[in-house]
Amino acid sequence: GQAGGGQPLAAVRLEAGSLPAPFDLTDAQAMTPDNAISKHASVTLIARISKTGNAMPQPGDLEGELQAVKIGSKGLKLVIDRVRP
Repeated sequence: GQAGGGQPLAAVRLEAGSLPAPFDLTDAQAMTPDNAISKHASVTLIARISKTGNAMPQPGDLEGELQAVKIGSKGLKLVIDRVRP
């Protein structure tokens, strides 16, 4: 998502059993072409394991977050380390 909140810029869906998994976020994955990832200086990355498979966050989902990630950063580790209340 955008640093500071707002609608997600892009999403990558993986099976929980495939974690840990490498990922890249590029403009090709942008949810809307007019809001490309490259238009932002930094973003917030959130990883979530959903018990229901629902795209919307639910109580009890497992999450991890990295804030103010500069676009083009490499070698990041996004750790899922909390439960949504």
